Amino acid sequence: MDLPVTTGQLPSFLTGRYLRSGPNPPGRLRADQHWFLGQGMVHGLALEAGRVRWYRNRGCTTAGSARHTSCGRQPIRM
Repeated sequence: MDLPVTTGQLPSFLTGRYLRSGPNPPGRLRADQHWFLGQGMVHGLALEAGRVRWYRNRGCTTAGSARHTSCGRQPIRM
């Protein structure tokens, strides 16, 4: 199944994988928190002839989110 591109179009010569690793803070941040710190997420998509074939993502666990879980609370996954 091809994934729709909502705005514009991808060039037909695009083929390969696009991977992005970055921040993915759970929930709303407090004023003393920075969105670069804490949990992250790896995003990936497969491109073939300018079409998106699949999209996948995986959350990255940090020491802070592991402590949060060990207290019996579940980290918020978006």
